[in-house]
Amino acid sequence: KTTEKNEPYVEETHEAIVTTESDIDIEQKQMVAKARKLLHEKNYAELDKYIDSLVTSREACPNGRWKLDLLYMEFTDPERAGKKATEAEWLKLIDEFKAWSAASKSSSNALIALAEAYTGYAWLARGNGYANTVSDEGWRLMGERIDTAKNYLKQADVLNSKNPRKWSAALIAGLGSNIDKRAYEEIVSEAQRKEPT
Repeated sequence: KTTEKNEPYVEETHEAIVTTESDIDIEQKQMVAKARKLLHEKNYAELDKYIDSLVTSREACPNGRWKLDLLYMEFTDPERAGKKATEAEWLKLIDEFKAWSAASKSSSNALIALAEAYTGYAWLARGNGYANTVSDEGWRLMGERIDTAKNYLKQADVLNSKNPRKWSAALIAGLGSNIDKRAYEEIVSEAQRKEPT
């Protein structure tokens, strides 16, 4: 081969690309590990205190993502190392969140965690295929689980939750239940009004 200037073409070789965890990935793992440890130890008061500190501080990572967001994304999902969680793993996590909620009646954080977990559990029932590949039973289970998630979010609202993650959970549940565009936009507007940052 030759280049445009008729010079010999030299093929460049590159060393193997090595992926490394970013500081944000490492911090996210540490936050989730701390929250899960408190959950497993049933140290619910400290767990709520930890989450409340993230809500109050609105602490963000260098990329602008709220640390609260990073925590809930992983904390409410039992998947590990890219592998899909089993039904039993989802139910175990949901049971832990239910125990937290039962022991801490005023914890909107627990209710939001339950809502997010039930939404993920709903998608497990649906599967990842196109809509026309989902079984009737898959749709039925998804609908029930999304309704359960929405009920937990209503309970969090009754407690006047200050945790902005509730809007994210409501939007994801809304997508799973195919709410109309206007209702979806109302959730977005409320979130922006009450939490402009």
